[in-house]
Parts: sequence; structure tokens; C-alpha cells
Amino acid sequence: MSTTETGPICEAFMKVGLLAHALGARSIKDLSGCWQHQFTHDGCLWQVALNAHPDLRLASPAGAMACEVPTYSVAVWFNGWLAAIFNPMGGSFVAGTLANEDTFIEAIDAEMARVQKK
Repeated sequence: MSTTETGPICEAFMKVGLLAHALGARSIKDLSGCWQHQFTHDGCLWQVALNAHPDLRLASPAGAMACEVPTYSVAVWFNGWLAAIFNPMGGSFVAGTLANEDTFIEAIDAEMARVQKK
């Protein structure tokens, strides 16, 4: 877990923000809904939605179940199924063999490397 002047920041949350920035996202709070991105890693589909608004926002990634993403939080889907909801201080992640916090961080690191090669 990384730390800042205000305390620890959830690693997964930080990496979603870094990926959004690497993909050119700016002023996410000015979007009408959540910032969303999807990518595959090791044949598995990951979808993320980042809510930068002070209220719930509905996210419905293509082919995935819809979810109301809480204020200043991230929702993650794995192969279409909701797998996590977390904010900068932490949250909940499924604990499957292929879908868990560690495999998500591995997948997002790989996506970040792919984006940075462009």
C-alpha cells in the first residue's frame, strides 16, 4: 500500500487513477457519469468504472451487470461479473483464483505497460 501526506492509499485505487491519466483522462469529475475502461489480460476481461462525483453514479459496462458506483469509488468487473468496489481507503474484492485484488493489480500493471508502449 502506498502512502501520501494524508495517509495510506489503496494500491488498486491508485493504479486505476494512474491508468486513467495514462489513457488521457482529465477532469473526470466533469464527466456526466463514471470514467470507464475495459481491457483483457491472460484471456480475461476486466472492466473498471471510476466515480469522481459526490453522489452515486450508475455504470453499465458492455455485457456486464450494472452497478451504482459509490461516491469517489471504483467498481471492477471480471468477465462481466462485479468483482470489487473500493475507494482510496480500501473496500471489498472477490477472492477467486482468477479474480482477486492481486490478479487485478497484475492485470492493471500489464495494461499500463501496454498503454505506455504506444
